[in-house]
Amino acid sequence: MADLGLLLIRLMIGFVFIFYGTQKLFGWFGGYGIKGTGGWLESTGILFILGFFLPLGAALITIIMISSIVKVHGQKGF
Repeated sequence: MADLGLLLIRLMIGFVFIFYGTQKLFGWFGGYGIKGTGGWLESTGILFILGFFLPLGAALITIIMISSIVKVHGQKGF
């Protein structure tokens, strides 16, 4: 039963992300599309903040993936 419950939770969260993304990307479900969403983010300064932290985020993800490759996949080969 717990597996079924987790599956339902994951499916619902996935649907929320799908609908949210299509609103922002395509303008579906009452959204403004890429231009409208980008304009709003730009007017609030969020794009600048996110762009400022992009190298830090990329470095952290790279470190995590390299350690995963070495620890999990390194001994098994490609």
